[in-house]
Amino acid sequence: MLKNIFIFLCFIFVVKTTQAQSITVLDNSFATFNGSGSPVDLYYDYSYTQVIYRKSDIQGSGIITGLKYYFTGTALYNSDSVLVYLGNTAWDEFDYYTPGVELVPVARMSKVFTGKMSYGSLPGIVTITFTTPFTYNSDSNLVVAVCDLKPGNNFPATPDLFIGYDGNYTGQNLSRCLRTFLDLNPMIPNYVETHTSQYLGGNAGIAKIIFVGLVPFSCQSPQKVHFSAITHNSAKVMWSPPLTTPTAYDIYYSPNRSKPYKQTQPLGLVNAPDTQIVINSLLSDTMYYVWVRSRCGSTDTSVWTYMDSFHTICAPSGIPTVLETFPNIAVSIDQAWLPHCWSYATGYLVANSQIIYVPVEYGNSTPPWLNREWRNQTGSTNFAEMGSLYGAAQNWLFTPSYNLGTSGNKSLEFDLALSRNGSSQQGTLDANDQFAVVISTDNGITWSSANRLQQWIAPQTISGTGQHVIISLNSYSGIVRIGFYAASVSGGIPFGQIFIDNVLITGVMPVTLLAFTGQKEDNNNLLSWRTATEQNNRGFELQRSASGTTFSTLGFVPTKAAGGNSTGELSYQYTDKKPFTKGSYYRLKQVDFDGKFTYSNIVFINGEPVTELVLSSLYPNPTNQLLNVVLETPKVQKVQ
Repeated sequence: MLKNIFIFLCFIFVVKTTQAQSITVLDNSFATFNGSGSPVDLYYDYSYTQVIYRKSDIQGSGIITGLKYYFTGTALYNSDSVLVYLGNTAWDEFDYYTPGVELVPVARMSKVFTGKMSYGSLPGIVTITFTTPFTYNSDSNLVVAVCDLKPGNNFPATPDLFIGYDGNYTGQNLSRCLRTFLDLNPMIPNYVETHTSQYLGGNAGIAKIIFVGLVPFSCQSPQKVHFSAITHNSAKVMWSPPLTTPTAYDIYYSPNRSKPYKQTQPLGLVNAPDTQIVINSLLSDTMYYVWVRSRCGSTDTSVWTYMDSFHTICAPSGIPTVLETFPNIAVSIDQAWLPHCWSYATGYLVANSQIIYVPVEYGNSTPPWLNREWRNQTGSTNFAEMGSLYGAAQNWLFTPSYNLGTSGNKSLEFDLALSRNGSSQQGTLDANDQFAVVISTDNGITWSSANRLQQWIAPQTISGTGQHVIISLNSYSGIVRIGFYAASVSGGIPFGQIFIDNVLITGVMPVTLLAFTGQKEDNNNLLSWRTATEQNNRGFELQRSASGTTFSTLGFVPTKAAGGNSTGELSYQYTDKKPFTKGSYYRLKQVDFDGKFTYSNIVFINGEPVTELVLSSLYPNPTNQLLNVVLETPKVQKVQ
């Protein structure tokens, strides 16, 4: 009897000690509501939800004895009875697109509670005290499944949900589970009123939650990893420190999604309090995945943050020979895809704009710009990129990196229109609206208001039917990027929609020629030239003249650039083994793949004194009409 009492008292002691600890996940302010309709919506009876809480969000260990949510509704009498399952999982998120793995099977979870939730005044905190405590494996993520067991809709409780957090596919609202099930198994369609796939994708929130019983790690992970200054071979990685600043931070990055483990060797070390690092020697046009952790001692480290990613831009190229028409490349009206090497970003245009790149990927329902029908003309086959002027918009659309070379009469051209929201009617610029075209002269590392090529603000207007814009680029050279910036502070209803289409840079010389020289070598003439950049270049036709006015083809030297495009210096040579005896004039005819051509400067090389009559040139050769004959003699004489 005494032994049993002792065990009971010890159990009470353990429970009380454990419950003295807790971890709040995702938000320290329970009363802040960030979601809508997710993740646990009790509007209907028998609602069912699964949520994955990542270990990088929890950052603690121990035995979970209960949960606490914040409920936004005013009444729970129709939805106060729930069934709760918990499980350790290796999944980071649910897979929308692979049938059979949309949700964690209940066989991988443990039932921890069935019954009524506890709560006081509503809106307010709802408490679920487990009948079966759950041991959380801190090396895994945690899945929480909640099913509303009570019949009757919860209409009086609007907005009637546990508050949500706009997460990354980690909350799944499976709509409704049947009241007659024996075991909660959402993978069997008989246990839900409609098949699971019809309910996946609409509710991607995460409930802010308190895990009662967990003890926080002493070394906490950094937060809010983000990126800027992304080029084709480098990027800046930044993060926010945890509440207790560590001694240093480890960073790991890779072109594949394989996450690091505790023993993984970091690829970078940043001493606190610094919270950023520039990583170099990256591959161009490549997605990189990044993890950061705190280092609180030689062996004491936090868990790695959840994977964040960025995409390096394409390597600088020559100017495309065709314009960008933004064809219909969207899967649906809310899924935007960009042409290859274009990119999205957000951030206000100021002297030193803080640009945050936005991934261009399937399922991104709120990109800064959208692929839409030109001027919202329903049924049109002409598509464009559309940005909104509404709310606190500060949205960027970036071109690839282009090499403008050092010469040419260069211009940026595009079509521009302003329509009302969802309409082809004329739109207006409000007092706080701005559309601007900005150029970056350091390959997109910095974007400055000082580098606006042109801007449109009230009371200026932009045509609702479309206008063609031409902006000179003659004062710029070398590698640049162009940014289209649509911004608003407090756009009204109906708000404006900016459309751009048919983007083209014209007038850029296809080859940047650094030098074209010639010199005598014995009885030969050696011609040499170097290029800094080449674009769409087929090669060089070397031409020669005795007079400097009439030239004939001497030979052709194909380009050394792969595909005719190069951003690095290339060198060429050609030897004229039979130069004119009195001297020879030379020039290069650079020829594009599309047949266009340009001429170089003219080079003259002196010849040797003529001692006898010689036939120095016949051109053109072959010919079926006119033939030019060049003779050289030591004195004026008649020749037959």
